[in-house]
Amino acid sequence: MQKDTQMDIIAEYYMVLGDYTPNEMYSESGVRVYTNPETDAWLVLERKGKNAIQARLTNEDGVIISWDNYEVMNAGVKQIEAVRLSVSGRSQILFTPAELKVIERYGDRDRRTTMGKLDILLGRFKDEETAKNAQSVIDKLGRISDKSYTDMYYVGQKRMDVDQERSLGNRLAQARVRADKMNAESRHIIAEHRKGMIR
Repeated sequence: MQKDTQMDIIAEYYMVLGDYTPNEMYSESGVRVYTNPETDAWLVLERKGKNAIQARLTNEDGVIISWDNYEVMNAGVKQIEAVRLSVSGRSQILFTPAELKVIERYGDRDRRTTMGKLDILLGRFKDEETAKNAQSVIDKLGRISDKSYTDMYYVGQKRMDVDQERSLGNRLAQARVRADKMNAESRHIIAEHRKGMIR
């Protein structure tokens, strides 16, 4: 598999769901396949354009149960939508970025607990748009399975953790560069000052 930092970042989000390992046999240019030997489930990452990657998960029967679309710029990754198969298997349920933010902020590990929480909060939201998105999340969560929700929740939590770690790492690296520059300038000034004293 060729090196692709953006795909590596996204793949890391999904490792929280199980022991997915790269499968060279099914991977090709622009498509990475990971398989889970315990469940026979697949994770497929596919480039959908220069700045777009889609992550698909299958169940053990090979049925695609989720599609997550990401916008990627350099090493920055932003989820732009999540699609889950309905319990009936006859429709696809689309979660928008605003709805995903509601789940990130108010979600719980359990689908029913999340629905209950949001139902209680509905009358308390001061922002009409947030209330609308929360109601939409409640309706959509009622149409997907517990496993679908749990997978979405854990991937979202892992994405936030990875992004926070990467952001902290970037800030530390930038601080190190600034500190090194200041130290070099300081040494230069001291050296110049000593030269002046020797004369």
